[in-house]
Amino acid sequence: MSELVKNNVLSSPFFSELKEEHLFDVSDTQKNYRQSNWESLQKLEFPTTRDEYWKYTRLGKVVKTAYLNPTKTSKSLSITDVEGFTGTRLVFENGIFRNDLSTIINEAIKVLPLSQAKMEYGSLVDQYLGKQTNCKSHVFSAINGYYHQDGLFVYIPKNQKPSQPIELINYGSGSDQLINLRNLFVLENGAEAELFIREINQEKTSNLFNTTTEVFVADNAHFKSYQHQTFLAANQVQTADALVGKNATYKNWLFTQNGQLVRNNHNAKFDGENAATEIFGIYLPKENSLVDNHTYIDHALPNCYSNELYRGIISDQATAVFNGKVMVRQHAQKTNAFQANNNILLSDKGTVNSKPELEIYADDVKCSHGSTTGQMDEEALFYLRSRGVSKESAINLMVQAFAHSVLENLPNEPIKNYFNQILENRFS
Repeated sequence: MSELVKNNVLSSPFFSELKEEHLFDVSDTQKNYRQSNWESLQKLEFPTTRDEYWKYTRLGKVVKTAYLNPTKTSKSLSITDVEGFTGTRLVFENGIFRNDLSTIINEAIKVLPLSQAKMEYGSLVDQYLGKQTNCKSHVFSAINGYYHQDGLFVYIPKNQKPSQPIELINYGSGSDQLINLRNLFVLENGAEAELFIREINQEKTSNLFNTTTEVFVADNAHFKSYQHQTFLAANQVQTADALVGKNATYKNWLFTQNGQLVRNNHNAKFDGENAATEIFGIYLPKENSLVDNHTYIDHALPNCYSNELYRGIISDQATAVFNGKVMVRQHAQKTNAFQANNNILLSDKGTVNSKPELEIYADDVKCSHGSTTGQMDEEALFYLRSRGVSKESAINLMVQAFAHSVLENLPNEPIKNYFNQILENRFS
């Protein structure tokens, strides 16, 4: 066993109440992967603001909480259906599968809980689980890798496409629960998939959602996902890692409605030429909450395209962080990479820390990045009010217009309408 680091995470209150009796693996590969995460935890410390990667994100209260093993209830959960959206739905309560609330449509694809996939499709799970996410240096990924119980497993065979989008709901209940959802999405050559992910904590409780998602998009495959985060007083650290093959596309829309502390790490790497990645984000922190979005796009091969657009609307004393890095490696000629972060402050006490980055080692590229932060346009607001529009309605109209560029290309109309309704309700 590796020698313990003096201040390693395992010595903190974070782990003092956690038990291991619910951890489940089938194959030696799965057991070895979990063990490798345990060994990483013996060497790692929780990040602080001295770490550049966490410079603006204070984790004090989050990491000093003594978390409990997640449990589920037998109660119905308060889940609102999205009008016009139907298809397979898997519900997890505190990261534990709720079969009674789930609907799985039988098709020529595999959509099931990861715990079940480990038993029925062990060789597939062994082939992909842990192959993209780095547990050696990222402590929350290592925590998830060791303590995860379940998650969503999606496997789309060659040239297949589900007839309807797949919906994943991760619902938090109780208090001080450590919710380690582990998702694994695999699309074979020419496959297509569309996922709608909702993470919900409707009570003012200090749960921690610690989610890790790995996405493998093979050559000529196409993946779209839409994610809604609403946590109230709960916290979340999410890591999503995607590997995108030749002529493939990977697209994600992330809508963060609220949460006490929300950290999203979104990473994508190109594994073939002529591939494209687009990631979009909207975040609406309020009161004294913090939303921190970190992205990393690795242009490792030539002739690939990436586009990032994140927009934030910050109220009260809330804080927003954006740190996006595009890496263009030496052989990645003909790269097209674009990145933008725009923020509106609705309060003089709100804070934005924005750091878009480009690191380019190729010489035949088209790359740009930019960031803007400002208050509501007073002239536009005055114009609307002079035309008889109330202040609240004017702000709502301007917020909708500001967010429109993020949502305008979202191809699923029911989900687009769902996100627009959240914006309207929030600022009306």
